[in-house]
Amino acid sequence: MARELWPALRLGAWATLHLVNTEAAVYSAPNPLRSLGGIRFKYTRQWFRIDTIQHVASFYARLLTHWPASHTAEEAPCSSP
Repeated sequence: MARELWPALRLGAWATLHLVNTEAAVYSAPNPLRSLGGIRFKYTRQWFRIDTIQHVASFYARLLTHWPASHTAEEAPCSSP
């Protein structure tokens, strides 16, 4: 069962990484420097919620304990420039 779920977990991890605010994404924030590096609620919104950030942090904390040492960044499910 775990092997069947692994591709979906990796894709979910890749997707949540794209919710992190970059310099290009915080242009509309009242305090862009404070928003930098934060995790957005949705890809198309600039909302921040503490519980959303906690869920993402917990996901990675649990995922990384199971991440095989043989998997590298080059094996990401999607590539991004």
